[in-house]
Amino acid sequence: MKKTINFLGRPDGLGNRFEQLILLKIFQEKTGNEVVYHWNNLQSFRSDRKYDIRFSIEGIQVVELTKENLNKDFEKDYNNFGYIPTQKEFLAAAAQIKPTFTINQDTSDCVGLHIRRGDKIKVNPPPSEMTSEQSQYCIQKAFDFCRHENVKKIFLCGDCPEILSQLRDELSIDVVLGSDEYMDFFCLSQTQYILLASQISSFAFCASLVGNKTLYNFIDPKEMREVDRKILLRFNTKLVTYN
Repeated sequence: MKKTINFLGRPDGLGNRFEQLILLKIFQEKTGNEVVYHWNNLQSFRSDRKYDIRFSIEGIQVVELTKENLNKDFEKDYNNFGYIPTQKEFLAAAAQIKPTFTINQDTSDCVGLHIRRGDKIKVNPPPSEMTSEQSQYCIQKAFDFCRHENVKKIFLCGDCPEILSQLRDELSIDVVLGSDEYMDFFCLSQTQYILLASQISSFAFCASLVGNKTLYNFIDPKEMREVDRKILLRFNTKLVTYN
């Protein structure tokens, strides 16, 4: 018997929210149940983690979480659904996420480069975060990749603006910049492939799934802490580790 699942969304970044929606889409396809996803700006602890709903996903109703709905009987953990999806299912579900605005940049001739530093850098990093040395290593390996593969044009997005001048100075490369987080996400998903110049980034993971693009990372999963390796691999992206 079909039922309606009310799911309480995460209050953090776009990548984390899109991961939930991809998994819920898979769940919906498997069960035929209705899914209402409550878009959680209400419990966000940072002003830059509040987003308008500027996308659609077929078969899932995405609604703004309201104070009146906080007492609903929410499902909060997609792991409770008891199913481990395949990569094919991840990609098919992610393809249903569509922007509801006009993408005003063509990044199809670019290689995507996503860099996440900011609050991800810690001296003793918790899961999914990294040291400054690990971050610098990933960025340098991404530069080495561009040199070796003779990359001509980069779509750069992330939170490390000083990389722009470094790219142009060291590589003499054509750099295209994003404009806002939604535009960055969908433009990144439309690049030729994506370079992850961080250890973990749900933003890059989900963009690669939405666009069905190869994702290059620069730290061998075998060399990661087990907790980070599990986070990296749970997204089931088309992952290639570049040494």
